[in-house]
Amino acid sequence: MEPSKLKVEELRKELRSRNLDTSGLKQVLVERLESALVEERKRDNVRVVHPDTSEFIDFHKQKDPQGENKVGDSIGRLPTEEELEALEEKRRKRAERFGVPYVPSKEFLEQKKLSRARRFGEELSEEPEESSKIEEKKRRRAERFGLSSKSLPDKVNKQVSQINQTLQTAKSLQK
Repeated sequence: MEPSKLKVEELRKELRSRNLDTSGLKQVLVERLESALVEERKRDNVRVVHPDTSEFIDFHKQKDPQGENKVGDSIGRLPTEEELEALEEKRRKRAERFGVPYVPSKEFLEQKKLSRARRFGEELSEEPEESSKIEEKKRRRAERFGLSSKSLPDKVNKQVSQINQTLQTAKSLQK
């Protein structure tokens, strides 16, 4: 890809896909995209030969070697609600400062769901036993109000038979 030959909209699209700033003149956008491409090439070409063996070790394929993405600390303690909110506030400010869109973390969203459930007295359960109980309650309620999909054909059949009976009696009365 030749960034200098791209149109401004195409440059902005490429920069957006890399979460980079999209404001400025074409020359600034071209320079920003070229530097990003150079960095990507450098990262893609990083391979180290282990001294004892002749196999390649690709550092990009290793999964979280330092544990940076773990939730909680080394003793397994999960962050409190206040710590999580403070961390998210830092992330939000950082996103504003660098001009990238802010996306809340999954942990933060889960924490918000749990706190809302506690606040309103809702119970969140992921256990299949409880979900089956809930489904059973829904099914019973639907049957009670005549909304069950199983009982619907029965009702239709009853109504059809009643209509047929009334038609037969009407025909017999006409004769």
